[in-house]
Amino acid sequence: MMRKQNAIGMMVGLAIGDAMGSALEFMPMRDRGNFITDYQKSPTFPIAAGQWTDDTSMALALADSIIENDGEWTPLAAMQNFLDWYQAGRFSAIDHCFDIGNTCRTSIENWMLDPANPFQGSTDSNTSGNGALMRMAPVIISSCTLQEARLRAEEQTLLTHGSSECIKYSRAFAYELFYYRYAPTLEVDFKIPREHVRPTGYVKDSYEAAWWAVKNGKDFESAIIKAINLGGDADTIGAIAGQIAGALYGADNIPDWMKNGLYEYKMIEDTAIKLFNIARKRQKNEREIRKQQLG
Repeated sequence: MMRKQNAIGMMVGLAIGDAMGSALEFMPMRDRGNFITDYQKSPTFPIAAGQWTDDTSMALALADSIIENDGEWTPLAAMQNFLDWYQAGRFSAIDHCFDIGNTCRTSIENWMLDPANPFQGSTDSNTSGNGALMRMAPVIISSCTLQEARLRAEEQTLLTHGSSECIKYSRAFAYELFYYRYAPTLEVDFKIPREHVRPTGYVKDSYEAAWWAVKNGKDFESAIIKAINLGGDADTIGAIAGQIAGALYGADNIPDWMKNGLYEYKMIEDTAIKLFNIARKRQKNEREIRKQQLG
């Protein structure tokens, strides 16, 4: 099981990358001498500097569904939280949902028509977006084993993204976050020139862009700055890179200015701690049960 600082780093890193990237979403790749290196107001969304978008909102929705069910992974509860966010702005940085991807919106609306089935992700390859990778941290932090992490990762993906490609990347990402190291099964070229990185919303492109930023950064801060200044789907690439870098370096190596400038930092940190403690308690209980079974 991961260390607490790595778990906190993963969740907080997600939100930092999302919040910093919001200022560059849909923008062209920035020139090296003109990087954004701090929190800035989004030119696209009605949020202040340091506030986050749908990536963090959906991650918080997942986290809440796990915490409120004492560590159990309950897909229906997760979908209900997604609906509460979409319709009423719960888990949003402001009082309403202001940013949601088409694939996630369609899945939530389809679930409203078929509430017994939480797995509404389209299997169409054209819907292979990055919406499941961006919110992955809670299901990994709350898992006791890699097998459980991969199962939860796959099922939280299927809520909104059902293509085989999305599932493949989610399973690989689950391994990487659980052990906070790159798994060379998807063959990312970390040495390609920056201008050849593709910062799109396609799951493969976003995954590769995030890992490129982390591998070419020297610490958490530089990884996030490299990720978001790729432009394009900058908030989500920032959120994916933030999870990787946060897990890799740990919360204690995230600069204070990044924590202090993040909206509701303490709440996000506390959420990560609750998820971590739930996993540790479940792991302890399972050990006790095995001891009793062995007599």
